[in-house]
Amino acid sequence: MIASAATGGTVTRDTVAFTVGTGGVLHAQERIVYDFTAGGTGLERSFLTKIRDDDTRDRIFVVEHVTASSPDGGPTRVSVAQNGDHTVVTVGGGQPLTGAHTVVLGYDVRGALSAGELHWTAIGGWAVPVTSAQVSIEAPVPSSALNCFAGALSSSTSCSQYFTDHTRLQSQFVQQNMAPGDYLTTVVRYPQGTVAGQPIYQQRRTLTTMFAVNPLTVGALALVLALLVCGIALVYALRGRDARVVSKRAGEGDQAPADEPLNGVRPGQIGTLIDETVDAVDVTASIVDLAVRGYLLIEELPRETNGRLDWRLRRLDRPIADLYAYERLLLAALFDLGTVPLDDGGHRGHGARCRRYGRAGPAHEPGADRARGDRRGRCAGLRRPLHAGQDDQGLHCARAHGGLPRVPGQR
Repeated sequence: MIASAATGGTVTRDTVAFTVGTGGVLHAQERIVYDFTAGGTGLERSFLTKIRDDDTRDRIFVVEHVTASSPDGGPTRVSVAQNGDHTVVTVGGGQPLTGAHTVVLGYDVRGALSAGELHWTAIGGWAVPVTSAQVSIEAPVPSSALNCFAGALSSSTSCSQYFTDHTRLQSQFVQQNMAPGDYLTTVVRYPQGTVAGQPIYQQRRTLTTMFAVNPLTVGALALVLALLVCGIALVYALRGRDARVVSKRAGEGDQAPADEPLNGVRPGQIGTLIDETVDAVDVTASIVDLAVRGYLLIEELPRETNGRLDWRLRRLDRPIADLYAYERLLLAALFDLGTVPLDDGGHRGHGARCRRYGRAGPAHEPGADRARGDRRGRCAGLRRPLHAGQDDQGLHCARAHGGLPRVPGQR
């Protein structure tokens, strides 16, 4: 950024005197003679206060405690603003100015010294030509080397003159006829350890610095990975349980359960609890549940053979000691005479009939199963009128819209 002054004009002379103070702070007095022939109410002085040091950081120079005065009625009102890599000092007066006026700036510079070497762009950033520029730097110890550069910031061209007095305590730098945007950069080296002062650095915001490997970034990454692993484990525990059971029991056959009923409650019992009636749906649910748990096998019969949709129930060789009483009664009712077909009869309203031939089941005991909190019901003693041509000992469990009559003792 190049400072802008009044339209036109010239800096006739820009002279800066620096004194190296305690802690390496530069105390400056800059005397500017500005020609306002083209008019204007003030001027702008721009300081380069941030330069690239390496890929990860910038070097910072701090210009502070800025004051302004004028011996001949020039502008003295000061404002300071940051603009990118520059600190811009604006000096205004409010009244239109003509002719040459002198403005004296006072300010301090921090961060110009590093390991005994002073490096500072002492003059520059003007939007108008500078006829004569001169810099003096005085330190409490003799200098060991001098250098200076004039022109653009990247210039390696030496300035017009640089020299020191016989004591080597004061260094002088001179440049004539600087173009707009030119800088005069001064370099003074002092013996190691004789001058205090540390450079100021600022971390650059780049992808390299954002993902730098340090204890903070490593710790944050470890925390994120730990949370990710915990999340995956939680999802697997909550959503993957059924899949694990199925894959583990797949070798047991189609009858292997995918999960266990809550507290051992059977589907037929749940249906009875809902409507307090043992009906064909509850009986059918109990038959399917017995098949799921491996006590019987349901086989679909070929349509080509029977001419209709039909199934066959086969008893599997498994102990029934762990079954509830009503489940043992249901198995006895189904398999007293061996294999019995399960027929939907072509009527959706009077679904599959399951028949038992032999003795009729005992009557349901009044009040049975009410003592338990889950109110498990029994499928026993269910009777329906016999169909024509059927054995007079038959027991029908019809899946009808109206269901079966209530079990004696049930309400």
